[in-house]
Amino acid sequence: MKNNALILRGFLGALVGIGIIGWLSTHLPPHWVLLIGSFGASSVIVFAMPHTHAAQPKALLLGNLIGATIGVLIANFVPVEEWLAAALAVSGAIAVMALTDTTHPPGGAAALIAVHGTEGVAESWYFVVAVFIGAVILGIVAFATHNIPGPGRVGYPLGKKEG
Repeated sequence: MKNNALILRGFLGALVGIGIIGWLSTHLPPHWVLLIGSFGASSVIVFAMPHTHAAQPKALLLGNLIGATIGVLIANFVPVEEWLAAALAVSGAIAVMALTDTTHPPGGAAALIAVHGTEGVAESWYFVVAVFIGAVILGIVAFATHNIPGPGRVGYPLGKKEG
């Protein structure tokens, strides 16, 4: 059975979260790209699937940060062809997220974007900062969206009392 209240909260959360990130992107210097593709996937997870492990703040923040960091490290310090760098970045991100219990699938996308994204932006350390800022924004909006009293309230993050 569909939970229309949760669907509405998910819609509003993604609208506000991606909206804030997009708005900030338009007010930053051009090389400070903040609206990153993996945030679309993060939004689906944190706003539409808030009960999952991957939606929790630890996974959202650290999974994205780990993926971006590993991708930037591979892009800058492992002199291999791009296809191999992409494979190493994604597989390395998966391994580290699994070891740290922070698996968040968009973290794998962040790793891939860092190796294969816009030249000069993705492989820079700025990318790691941008990914972290966006993940923090999505986490704050998810907390607010899922804890507003009323129908569809899920008590985010997990472990918070519902009521």
